[in-house]
Amino acid sequence: MKDKMLTKPGTTKVTVSEIAKRAGVSKATVDRVLNSRDGVQIHTRQHVLSIVRHLKGDVSKAPTGLLETIELDFVIPDYRNAFLAEQAHHIESYCRSIDGVASTIHHLNSANEEAVLQAIGEISDASDGVGIIGVDTAKVRHALRGLNTRNIPVVTLASDIRQINRRAYIGIDNYAAGRLAGYLMGKLIAAPSAKTAIILGLRAYLGHEEREMGFRSVLREQCPHLKIVAEHEVAEDNICARDTLLDLLKVQPDLNGIYCIGSGQTGIIDALNITGKAQSVTVIGHGLTDDTRQYLIDGAMDAIINENAKDEARGAVDHLVAAARGLAQPELNPIAIQAIFPENIPL
Repeated sequence: MKDKMLTKPGTTKVTVSEIAKRAGVSKATVDRVLNSRDGVQIHTRQHVLSIVRHLKGDVSKAPTGLLETIELDFVIPDYRNAFLAEQAHHIESYCRSIDGVASTIHHLNSANEEAVLQAIGEISDASDGVGIIGVDTAKVRHALRGLNTRNIPVVTLASDIRQINRRAYIGIDNYAAGRLAGYLMGKLIAAPSAKTAIILGLRAYLGHEEREMGFRSVLREQCPHLKIVAEHEVAEDNICARDTLLDLLKVQPDLNGIYCIGSGQTGIIDALNITGKAQSVTVIGHGLTDDTRQYLIDGAMDAIINENAKDEARGAVDHLVAAARGLAQPELNPIAIQAIFPENIPL
C-alpha cells in the first residue's frame, strides 16, 4: 500500500503514517488536516500541524499542497454513450476540486476487449490508482491483476469485473435493476398476451449480463403473459440498434415492448419513428441523459432506470485517493436505483 509523502526540496521526506503515529491520531485525520478539510477539532488540527513542522523543520505552515500529487487514471469507453461521457465529466470535475489530485481519462473509441487492453497497457508505474468501466473477459482480468502486482489499486465502476483484487465496485446492483425493468414491463403492458424484445448493448459487460438475468427472472416468475421473442446485441452502437430493430419489426410487426439494456436508445427510437410505432411500443431503458429525457417527454420511451453518475464518480475517486494515501477505505454507500417516468423527470 502506497504511503504519500510530504515534499519540500532539501528536507527530509515524511509519510502520512509517521505523522499519524507521532501525533497519536488516525491517518484519515492527518489527511483531513493536510488538505484543510472539515471534521477535525481546532486543537487536534494545531497539534498535527505542529508535528508536521517538527518533522519537516522548515516546512511551510500552510497545510494545503504538502502531499505529493496523486495521479489517477480512468478507463472509460464513453464513445457514443452519453451516460458514460457524463460520468467521465464528473470524475474530472471532482478531481479538480481536491487539492493534490489529478486525473487522466482514457477515452476509448470502442468498448471491446482490444481497446480496453490497450488502455490498461498504457497505465504507467507512476499511476496511483485506476478506475475502470470494462468488459469482463479473461484477458482483461489478467491485465488488471498485472496492475495489482505493480501496487496500483483498482476500482470498478457501473459494471463489475469478477475475480480481480479490486478495492471496490462503485455502481448499482445491476441484477436488481434488470428485475425492476421486468416488473415495470409487466405493469405497463396490460395485454393478456404480449411480445417483448431485449436489445443488449454488450454482453461482455457483466452489468449487462446481470440486467438480462434479472429481467428474465421477473418475467418468468411474475409475467407469464409476456414472451421474449428476440434478443440482439448491438455493440453499444445506435446505427446497429436501429437497423437491428427495423429487421426485427419486419418479422415481429406486433411487438409490444423493448428493453434496452445498455446504449442504443437513439437507434431504437429512430427505428420506431421510421415504422410509425413510437407511441405504441413500450420502451424501457437505462440512464437519464439529454436524449432519453426528451424521449420520455415525447412519449417515445416509457421509463428510464437511472443511477447517479456523479455519486459513482465521487465514490470511485474517494476510494482511490484513500488507497493511494494509505487511509482506511471510505464507507461503501449503495448507489440508488431510480425509476423515472414522464411525470417525475428530475430538473
